[in-house]
Amino acid sequence: MYTPSLEHIFTHENFKTAFSEISSKSSGLDDISYAEFKGDFSKNIDELTDSIIKGAFTPEPLKKIEIDKPQSDEKRPIALSAIKDKLVQRVLYKALNGYFDETFSDKSYAYRPDKSTLRAINRVTQFLNEKNLIVVKTDIDNFFESIDHDILLKILDFQISDKRIIRLISLFVQTGGFKEFNYADHDQGVHQGDILSPLLSNIYLDAMDKYLEKHEVPFVRYADDFVMLFKKESEAKERLEKLKTYLLSMNLKLEDEKTYISHIGDGFTFLGVRFEGRGRNVENERLQKSISKIHTLAKDKSGFMKYIKDLNTYLFALQNYYLKIVTKNSTQHQLLQNALIESIAHKVHLSKESKAVTTKKEFKILLAQIEFSILFEDEQLDDKKELIIAKGYEKYLANKSYKDTSSKIDKKKNQYAKKFANDSTLHINTHGLMLGISKNKFVIKEYGKVKSSYPFDKVTRIIFEGKGFSISSDVLKKCADNAITVDFIDANAMPYASLVTYRSTMSQSVHKQAMVLNTSKQLELASAFIKGKAKNQINYLKYLNKYHNLLDKHINSMELNFIKIKSVADVAQL
Repeated sequence: MYTPSLEHIFTHENFKTAFSEISSKSSGLDDISYAEFKGDFSKNIDELTDSIIKGAFTPEPLKKIEIDKPQSDEKRPIALSAIKDKLVQRVLYKALNGYFDETFSDKSYAYRPDKSTLRAINRVTQFLNEKNLIVVKTDIDNFFESIDHDILLKILDFQISDKRIIRLISLFVQTGGFKEFNYADHDQGVHQGDILSPLLSNIYLDAMDKYLEKHEVPFVRYADDFVMLFKKESEAKERLEKLKTYLLSMNLKLEDEKTYISHIGDGFTFLGVRFEGRGRNVENERLQKSISKIHTLAKDKSGFMKYIKDLNTYLFALQNYYLKIVTKNSTQHQLLQNALIESIAHKVHLSKESKAVTTKKEFKILLAQIEFSILFEDEQLDDKKELIIAKGYEKYLANKSYKDTSSKIDKKKNQYAKKFANDSTLHINTHGLMLGISKNKFVIKEYGKVKSSYPFDKVTRIIFEGKGFSISSDVLKKCADNAITVDFIDANAMPYASLVTYRSTMSQSVHKQAMVLNTSKQLELASAFIKGKAKNQINYLKYLNKYHNLLDKHINSMELNFIKIKSVADVAQL
């Protein structure tokens, strides 16, 4: 049982230590930065401690944003906590982690001191050497977002004597977040990225670990990814089915697509390492990602010193995991060596081209700071550095000699691109002109006479500038059929109208909504729109009211009306 009290945990000294350990790069919805909080640290800590001890503390809703994924058009959703909330979580984590870590299974390897992916791989190897050659490879489906809050809090209630600590943790796991003005509740799961979440996830799955240990099953777990090892296939099948049943009691399930039984002779993959027979190798996909990462570092536009710092950091990461698995002089080892040479040579080329570094002597001084010895023997280093500089200069000189040719090609390309752009846009800006159709062409007429004509397939856009034009209905039909945009702008080039085809998304949406009118679906659709909007507004007002306490009357009125929506009989009542 964890016996320290809330007062014992949240001391000024503990806050001070934790503050130096949290990220200073982002702020939450309250827009209080790390520097601002630090500027009045003692006062802020006194107020924070007082609110926690009195039970008045409430975390801010998370700020949900999206960031670009590297080398991808996709976005990655992230949730940002307020500085004060990160600080409280960090203090809690430091207080609780030591106690719980001592209770965890020694076969659990994620988010723990003196544990690592490499040690997890070595433990799997130990079990294989003990003739446990039948392997169940699996992981838990959508684990972090499937953690049941009630079950988690019951586990904590059994382990923690001061129930105020549990109530504080419950606030963090149940807090939702705003994406712009839309609030999303958080009814289950833990927030990935929160300081407490790794510890809470291990606490939750420790029950499964203890279940497997009770039945003397050799296993190795890293977060939600784990393997079980057996001597007989029949034992593996039986235990897998019983585990599925057990996990239902925790509202969890295994991910079917990633669950399989394999003999070591056929092989399996765990934590990026391929086990097959007596061999262990880095999975090819993971190795290619590492090679790509080494190449990508050189493409960054930052200076050579920043590149060296980032490259050395990544080389140390490889040294601490993959290079303890990859055999020296193996194909995988050689691929990593080649990637390092090509990456640095490319950076030499870019630096020479930009004139950031101009002489071979300067490059040799810079290269001396790279941790080559992680991948190469000492006697190879001088030759590899010479090779890198030679390759970099070769790229630079080749690129330089082709630049004149490239600029001529670009000039001709731009010439035709401009021509095609002009040809594809029909721009009418003279008063009195009429646009019609004749002989499968658009024709512009003035006083009944054809001035010019344009084939249908050459026109992608029509612009009318000014006023005093005419346009035939045949033109409108052809524009609709060919998805040709028709825009109207005034003499100052400001748009004032566009013709939209029936095929456009906007037109289709309007049409489908119109079809619902005066049907049984009309009330259902209108209710859904209003309920969604009203719920967002109520949540937003509650957030504002937290600071001002002026909106209770309005919030109560809105919530009463929100309840009435469910019982309306027609649109007028709605």
